[in-house]
Amino acid sequence: MLKEKTFHSSAVDINYVEGPANGPPLLLLHGITHRWQGFIQILPALTQNHHVYAPDFRGHGRSGRVHGAYRGEHFGSDVLAFIDR
Repeated sequence: MLKEKTFHSSAVDINYVEGPANGPPLLLLHGITHRWQGFIQILPALTQNHHVYAPDFRGHGRSGRVHGAYRGEHFGSDVLAFIDR
């Protein structure tokens, strides 16, 4: 079962979905202008053998918005903070 949750990075709340702990962690990152739901068709197969995490980048899906902070380094710092968590 997938559970939608929120993680607070240094600048914004990041929405993500987490699957059951059925194996090693697997982090799924969507493309620009997309959201975690883009993986919906493959998530059932991936969650059979992995503990899946799929965050929405800032400004995408249900994640928070930050005025003028949508460059690659901003997305990257959010992902690193998520991994460190």
